[in-house]
Amino acid sequence: MTPEAVEGGVRITLGTAGHIDHGKTSVVQSLTGTWCARLPEEKARGMTIDLGFAAWNAGNGLRIGIVDVPGHERFIHNMVAGASGIDVVMLVVAADDGVMPQTLEHVQIVRMLGVRKGVIVLNKCDIADEARQAQVEAEIRECVQGTFLEDADCVRFSARTNAGLEALESALRKVVAETTERDDRGPFLLHVERAFQLKGLGTIISGIPRSGTLKVGDEVEMLPEGTKHRVRGVQIYGKAAEQGRAGECAAIRLSDLSREAAARGKVIALPGYFSAHRFLNVRFLHLPTNIKPLEPRTAVMLHVGTSETPGHLILPSLEKLDPGSETYAQIQLDRPVVAAPGDFYLVRRRSPAMTLGGGTVIDCADAKLRRGRGDWVEARAATEAAAGDDAEKMRLALEKAGDEPCHLDNWAKLASVAPDAARAAAVALAASGQAIDLPGFR
Repeated sequence: MTPEAVEGGVRITLGTAGHIDHGKTSVVQSLTGTWCARLPEEKARGMTIDLGFAAWNAGNGLRIGIVDVPGHERFIHNMVAGASGIDVVMLVVAADDGVMPQTLEHVQIVRMLGVRKGVIVLNKCDIADEARQAQVEAEIRECVQGTFLEDADCVRFSARTNAGLEALESALRKVVAETTERDDRGPFLLHVERAFQLKGLGTIISGIPRSGTLKVGDEVEMLPEGTKHRVRGVQIYGKAAEQGRAGECAAIRLSDLSREAAARGKVIALPGYFSAHRFLNVRFLHLPTNIKPLEPRTAVMLHVGTSETPGHLILPSLEKLDPGSETYAQIQLDRPVVAAPGDFYLVRRRSPAMTLGGGTVIDCADAKLRRGRGDWVEARAATEAAAGDDAEKMRLALEKAGDEPCHLDNWAKLASVAPDAARAAAVALAASGQAIDLPGFR
């Protein structure tokens, strides 16, 4: 297939959230004509188990990717994997059932994963009278109070009859127009959501790039193994393209790779920029909806990107962390994971299973945090403050490198700054006297 431009494509992805059997998949079908439940067990059981993908033709040539997630508590890990890549959420609540346990938990999950825009869909209005619809809408408003959905449009809809479809499409177009596209600067990184094989084409990886741009012919690295592969083809929203960018639903065909080697939770990235670590330094918000304070060491399940990894949440100096409080912390994992500064993450208590909170990754570490270190919090604050400022990230990376001269390529990788931006930042630092330009290390 000859690659073509994806006309009207925007780097924004919609996603569903809500309790099981509230009609999330049916709402997506009403919008797109695609039934996302693809697995035989999903069709047999009438419920979404894994992630589903579709593209919505929003009018005027605009195509937007949609991720449909499961609502059952047993598949919350799949829900988190899908929600980690979305920018706008459709919170679906059935008018007959009203707000249910996974409604509440999904609202907190998408909040922790950085989603800041959304539309509320009051579904199944064909089987609920006006009084019941008003009652459930009031329940929803109470559920989302204090969150980014507090002032979101609430559309009354029926996926069975499509009554209200025009209003739903209008509300979605409005919120998409208000949403900032993903920044495609930085080194390429994609958390694998799904891998499959097509006869004659080989292994296809799908996901939503977190940063950077990928072109046909580029070399990428599969992590954590570190194997190198060549990009043989790219599709965006189901159409062949020359490149994929951060925020777009992408399917990438790689050379010399088995499906088993590209399981969900793995990462493909620009070679040399990322690696797996067991210790993540993070900003952590303990959800205000929880009841008990957190202890200095809590067994958790970490969700970052599309991976799910057991470990412990360590508070640096506090003896407890009250609900609604925020602090810097370290997550010490049982096995290494690939995460990048700025990645949103979520932690859930292992037993009994419940969402505790989340935030953003500040940096990755090679050593455990020693509780009581007075300078640790200050160092995390400085690193967090440098986020988004390539020159400041380069300066901090140079400080950590010590007195030895640092080649520009290695310097850029230490700072997680893309090559072109790293060169510009290095020139600025040298001009201001904060770095010395040694010709042999350019």
